[in-house]
Amino acid sequence: MRKLILVMVFVFSFYFLGFSGVEFGTYTRVGLNVNSSLITNDIRIWYVDPSSPYGNFEINLNAAAAPGVNFWTIFKTGFGSTYSSGGYISSYLGAYDFSSHVQFWQKWGEAVMFYNEGWRVNMYQPLLQFSSDVGTDKDGGIYSRIPNIFGTGFEFKASLIDYANELVEKSVGENKNETALVFRISKYDIKDPLGNTLGIGSTGGFLLYQLPRNTNDWNVYVEDSWKKGQYNVLGLDLSYSGGIPGIRGLSFNLSGEVGRSFAPESVSLPIPEGWNESDWMLHRFLLGDNESLVYKFVGKVGYDDPKTIGGVEFTYSVVSLQTNFRQYLGGSVDPASGRQRDYFEQFAQLSYAFPVKFVNVKSYMKYVHNYDWDVWEDSKGIKHDDYNIWQFLFQEKMVSKNPSHYLEWITEIYASFKGGVKFIGELQQYFGRDYLNQIDLEGWFRHLVLSLDFENEFAKIRPMAKLFNLQNVEEKFFLGFGLEITVNILSWVKFYSRLGVMRGNQERVSRSGYIAWTSFFGQLQFYPAGNAKIFLSYGEGNDMNTGLVGDVDFVRGAETDNKINITGEMYF
Repeated sequence: MRKLILVMVFVFSFYFLGFSGVEFGTYTRVGLNVNSSLITNDIRIWYVDPSSPYGNFEINLNAAAAPGVNFWTIFKTGFGSTYSSGGYISSYLGAYDFSSHVQFWQKWGEAVMFYNEGWRVNMYQPLLQFSSDVGTDKDGGIYSRIPNIFGTGFEFKASLIDYANELVEKSVGENKNETALVFRISKYDIKDPLGNTLGIGSTGGFLLYQLPRNTNDWNVYVEDSWKKGQYNVLGLDLSYSGGIPGIRGLSFNLSGEVGRSFAPESVSLPIPEGWNESDWMLHRFLLGDNESLVYKFVGKVGYDDPKTIGGVEFTYSVVSLQTNFRQYLGGSVDPASGRQRDYFEQFAQLSYAFPVKFVNVKSYMKYVHNYDWDVWEDSKGIKHDDYNIWQFLFQEKMVSKNPSHYLEWITEIYASFKGGVKFIGELQQYFGRDYLNQIDLEGWFRHLVLSLDFENEFAKIRPMAKLFNLQNVEEKFFLGFGLEITVNILSWVKFYSRLGVMRGNQERVSRSGYIAWTSFFGQLQFYPAGNAKIFLSYGEGNDMNTGLVGDVDFVRGAETDNKINITGEMYF
């Protein structure tokens, strides 16, 4: 399959290049890292990083061969170097890569033949992602989309992806291969008699893991692959949204999704009496594994009538991923949590927009634990079966069994003022475990965040303060101050920086062992032309890039990384 696709792509390439207008473009990126490694006589001596300089180079060809036909291809390569202590730089050419696709589209829809693109099938699903990340960087296949299949208004998408070797193995010596077939059919604009909107969709994916051939008997090989190498997932989603007649300003949105998975290993479980192996395998293939069910439900109810009250919205969601579910087509089935099995979460949020301009309050609770756990007793003999958030909150003594069983309660107030000034205050409360992985199975962690945001045509400034562990000020309290600045020096020159200052305690010190530490990242950005940019950076770009002084790495002691990076990019 891969070889066939490659031949077809080259044939199409020559045809398109010969009979169509071609757009030619290149992209190049080069860079240099310089690290400080020694201070002598109070002078810092800088050394080139052993992995620098680096760079890559790409050639792009785009062609419209005929009405409804596009061709695209790209050749990529890169270079690196090694740097010796004597100052000698030895450069080398990195691995090259070739990718291409041919796209056809007409009134009926579109079809794409692709090769080696690192193609990712991301068929839109509102809640769970059963096929969000199929394929590898070395794949080939066909993708198709029909927006109005059979005149029903339903959209149909399908993709056949081969990503390892050949679609059909012909010789005993060939390596294993994986082939995936993914489809999705959906329609989200079905109107009911009340004027509300109904949506429905289904996603399915089949993965065939073809084992290395250990026999020349084709029938034995096919049967063996069927028994040991096929996996699938299947999901169904429904949504319903609109308003209630006679109640002005009230709106709702309900959506849910359910799915299951199958693996041939499950057939090794005890086969029920009266079933033979083939029939039992087909039964499990269609209905899924035991305890392989996943589901997610989200409900929103809102009321917004500015004549009487500010906007109010209540959101509730629940996610349940059983212990045997597997996302065989890549990625995490629940993108919000990053989990794909053995997970349960409940979420409740209330938002209120005051009947004055730009003042909002939002508060949510998120309760998390593993899908399966037994009823247990605490040290006082109290039994706990708090599977849901309401039991957890209202038991005689709120207590967590383990760090995977915890509650988040975040409350935020947001206000916007004249002159582009914004204020955000956030109280973060965690029971059992906080986002820094501090653990207290019988108590709360409380953090307070205060930040401002100033922005105009010249600059954007964001000061922040975060106070940690307010529940135990005497022993565990520490705090941080941060500042994020973007300054438009000229139309083609910008300066961006992040500065954080942390004051710890005896339990919270920097990586160098200091009770107080700082981190800084600064970057001069030059845009000499519309197709080029040059960045000169000091520090580590990943420091404080999530939440400024609330960034996990910074709180855990990351100090300024003495590193200079020069990067240039150009498109032409």
